[in-house]
Amino acid sequence: MDLPGTVGMFGGLGLPGALAYVVAAAEVLGGIGLLVPRFVRPAALGLSVIMIGAVIMHATKIPGGLAGGVPAIVLLLLLLVVLWLRRPITATV
Repeated sequence: MDLPGTVGMFGGLGLPGALAYVVAAAEVLGGIGLLVPRFVRPAALGLSVIMIGAVIMHATKIPGGLAGGVPAIVLLLLLLVVLWLRRPITATV
């Protein structure tokens, strides 16, 4: 919601500020993709990559460590459940 603040936070973590725009766009597109059945798996996979990055950043650079990254961990687990539940099923005869 506060993109200029997020750009500043990315810069404070040693990441390029432009990466905040890329992540924000990917999150919006991923959220839309989760609503379209054809794009659920690719969207969940892309958002999982973002959440893995968020968990790593919480574990290594963001004050508070993984305790502050619990929402990212929960979202990552939920996205992995979506990926698993939406996996292709092969017909067995």
